[in-house]
Amino acid sequence: TIRGSIISSELQYHIDKQPDPLVTHQNTDISISNAIQVIQKRWPSMVSQSTESPLFIFSAGFRSGSTLLQRLFFKQCWLWGEPYGTSGLIDHLIAPFLHLNQNWPPENFIHNPNEFHSPQQGWIANLYPEPNHLITATQHYLEALFKMPAIHQGYTLWGFKEVRLNGEHASFLRWVYPHAHFLFLIRNPYDAYRSYCKFENHWYLRKPDLLIDSVEKFAHHWLNSCQSLLQHAETLNAKIIQYEHLIDPEFDWTEVEDYLGFAIEKTALQLKITGSQNHQRDPIEVEKELQRLAKIVHPLASRLGYNHY
Repeated sequence: TIRGSIISSELQYHIDKQPDPLVTHQNTDISISNAIQVIQKRWPSMVSQSTESPLFIFSAGFRSGSTLLQRLFFKQCWLWGEPYGTSGLIDHLIAPFLHLNQNWPPENFIHNPNEFHSPQQGWIANLYPEPNHLITATQHYLEALFKMPAIHQGYTLWGFKEVRLNGEHASFLRWVYPHAHFLFLIRNPYDAYRSYCKFENHWYLRKPDLLIDSVEKFAHHWLNSCQSLLQHAETLNAKIIQYEHLIDPEFDWTEVEDYLGFAIEKTALQLKITGSQNHQRDPIEVEKELQRLAKIVHPLASRLGYNHY
């Protein structure tokens, strides 16, 4: 069991098995982290110059308290909620980087301003901007979509919270924004699934093909997300918070506030804003599903102090 009001960013967890490929959204054929290493080896100068410090909140799956955490920071930071998440927005931004390697694109495809003086007389059928512009373009896209509307609302700090992304996505955002802050939220998967069962409609990881419509899919998404966030937390200097501590009135927010550089709005914890949770499930049926969930999320859940009673 992990003790304390906040899980240390130095937490080391031995992964007994690789994340299950059932929910393919969580597993790319090429690791984002590995792709970044390959890119930096070939283009050492391809480094972000951004001084922006957005806040990104990632939760390990659905019904983990990310909206409550989001609400705590809204007085200081405009945090978008799962923006266009089911469209795979961040995955699509990452996709071009996953194709870059030691051989592609060929050097003669890349525009060299020192050698390219006469476009009309040169080979221009394959003419690519220098790869460092991909980082700049990604920043412009994210800031046009998320930062500028936040500024129009009178905010200078911005970011978003997500329930569909993992530590690999966070690694990409850290690369693009070296000064970004990350909060990783984890909740008891058994409680999270009970909460999920209160909603009649199932939710998508990505439309139209990745629907969480079974306890097994819910469990794998929690497991994959949780493993990934724990694996990347130390490298990203992310703070991991357990939901059970988040709702504790005695929770000490000092470490989080020092990390972010501003005070949070603790009165938001007293608000209870509910959605359309009116679906009643047979308790016996839910209990059977929780037993199936336990077969997947154990032993990681147990290591975090979460057991199925």
